[in-house]
Amino acid sequence: MDINERIGRLLGRLHRGWRWHMVRELEPLGLCTGTAFFFLMLMHREGSSQEEIAALLAMDKGTTARAFQKLERQGLVERRRDPHDARRRLLFLSPRGAKLVPRIRQVRDRMGALLLGNLSPAEQETFSALLERLVNALEDMP
Repeated sequence: MDINERIGRLLGRLHRGWRWHMVRELEPLGLCTGTAFFFLMLMHREGSSQEEIAALLAMDKGTTARAFQKLERQGLVERRRDPHDARRRLLFLSPRGAKLVPRIRQVRDRMGALLLGNLSPAEQETFSALLERLVNALEDMP
């Protein structure tokens, strides 16, 4: 197996495993495979449009719309009119959604500690920097 195939396979396994474990932990909070990562992104990007979140997650607009509709029906997210453009709606956590944030951060931190606990702090920084470089290279591709 060449290096490109090996790296691709390992990154895929890491991504799928992380998602599976995170969703398993978040399901009792009402977040499922189809909504969890949209909610997580909105935690960090409140006031973004649906299109901006879709671009950040590299997801299509239809999938993003369905996820946020479900989150809105659950009472976890609300849409507000953009004060600068009345045609746009911006996404925010509802009060009910905001109450989940501390618990979600606990889950994320625990998962991160379990995953990265085998790496020294220096290795964790190196790993993070390398992943960031790979993501930047991907985003710079035509």
